[in-house]
Parts: sequence; structure tokens; C-alpha cells
Amino acid sequence: MTHPIKSSNLFATPHDMHSLMSWIEAHTGSERVVAATAAGMAWNLAAKLLKDQEAIADEFNEKVAEIIQQDHIDAWDYWNQGDL
Repeated sequence: MTHPIKSSNLFATPHDMHSLMSWIEAHTGSERVVAATAAGMAWNLAAKLLKDQEAIADEFNEKVAEIIQQDHIDAWDYWNQGDL
């Protein structure tokens, strides 16, 4: 499965969720609200990208299973010691 999330060198990467929340809480008022909102939206986007990629992989696996079932293909039919 291709990893759909690429990191960006424009931003620091927190060590964990606690580090991110500490950074957000260091802001005040509306800045804190905007930072928390942006972090939450980024989290949801990451989850969506992973879910979309997982759905693509599941669809592929289902199609392969259908082909194998229809054609009665067994992976062992195509294996030989030269594959090692």
C-alpha cells in the first residue's frame, strides 16, 4: 500500500500528541482556538487519506480474490524453486 501522507519540512513535527497539545495551549484566546481547529482538521484529513487508501487496497484484494475463485488459480500452481 502506498503511504498517502508525506511530511513537510515547512513545519516542526511534534514528538507525540502531548507535545502538540502543549504547543496549542501555549497560545491564548482565538489563536488557541484556531490552532486547535487546524490540528483537528489535519488529524481528520490524515484519517480520511488513510481510510481512502485502505479502501483502494481492499477493493484490489477483493478483485484478486474474485479472479482467483473464477479461474481456480492456486498460487502454488505458479511457484517453483527458481522463485526463491
